[in-house]
Amino acid sequence: MTESERGSPRNQYERTYVLLPPDADASWARAIVDAIWNNKRYTFGSSADDAGLGDLDVRRVIAVNPHQWPGDLTAFYEEWYPGIELIVIEAFTPKELYNILVDDKPEPPPPKPPPSTFPLRGVHDRAGGDWLRANQLQGWCLLPVYVGTSWQDLNLDPLVDAGIRCLVNLRFSYAVDDHGAGTMPGFSELEAFARACLDTMARNPRAHAFIICNEMNNPREWPRERPITPTYYRDFYRRIYQDKPSGAQVWPGSIDPFNAGWGDWRVVWQEVLASIELDGIALHGYTHGPDPQLIWHEKRFTDAPLTGVYYDLRVVETQLSIIPIQHRTKEIVVTETNHYIRRDGLVGWEADAGLWVSQAYSYFATLGIDGACLFRHNYDQWNYGQYPMILEALTTSSRAT
Repeated sequence: MTESERGSPRNQYERTYVLLPPDADASWARAIVDAIWNNKRYTFGSSADDAGLGDLDVRRVIAVNPHQWPGDLTAFYEEWYPGIELIVIEAFTPKELYNILVDDKPEPPPPKPPPSTFPLRGVHDRAGGDWLRANQLQGWCLLPVYVGTSWQDLNLDPLVDAGIRCLVNLRFSYAVDDHGAGTMPGFSELEAFARACLDTMARNPRAHAFIICNEMNNPREWPRERPITPTYYRDFYRRIYQDKPSGAQVWPGSIDPFNAGWGDWRVVWQEVLASIELDGIALHGYTHGPDPQLIWHEKRFTDAPLTGVYYDLRVVETQLSIIPIQHRTKEIVVTETNHYIRRDGLVGWEADAGLWVSQAYSYFATLGIDGACLFRHNYDQWNYGQYPMILEALTTSSRAT
């Protein structure tokens, strides 16, 4: 056998490799053995390279909990082992993995829909929507609406008629450190808040979608009398989704991807998403400074529980990687994005951040998401509406071809 033939199979065969994440213990391996050894005889292990090797006509990798890898497995295989058929399994216990393998449920992810021709361009707050309309620009508009316990009429017709997709983010109140009462109330006002949300939805049928609450894992958004736990939020969201008006699109609120108020959100938030119905997904993503190079670089958190989460704008990729397979064809919009910190270390936009904006939209276009909303148009230090360079970049940024 020559050196070039090393590793070639004696005969062609189909190989299926069940790939466990790096930190899986022996209980996960035993679940695979119990499920497959007598009838399927799959290969299994925890080496992504080993799973991809071989000059075989069929190489199939069943990746268990791919979000627990430090990088994007799909991109890894596309770069280093092209031709792999990648199948994703999300299992929260070895028993659940056993049941999935025994029932032979693993399926390839659904095909991605063709890229949208609607602009990626997005703004934050009503003033941003009015700016889009005045400049005859299509785009997304995130409207934070603090309903408390009373419904609101939002008069969306002028924006929708101008080709603007309105995402109405229903919240109970402002963050507590802004003298508010949190994005959700305590239990005593929860039903009144639910009714206010549903009535606001019914009275504003032209909204593109309604997003329920905001950054629920961040303690600054918790009511003073209790924390918002994943279960508390999930049960409330289910209540809204179940009773939503006919035709209304309902999305869960975005988590704060830089906050560990729920521990490792890659685990708990994925579990919530897997347990609910939804019509779209909202994400948040930022850089820690105005240097456009921060948009693309690979720095990650090094401290638990967020070890391995991207530290800057690529945190969007970390969030995309945990979306359960059944939701991956839904609309996805980054509803908050900015460079967060100025050169002087204070928070707020730099007046010359036009290049950051242009580069951010180029990055978002590579992800195949549907839109991204700059935070925010006309309020406090995030008032980008006063900076011509940012507005020019927002005007010309649409969707890379």
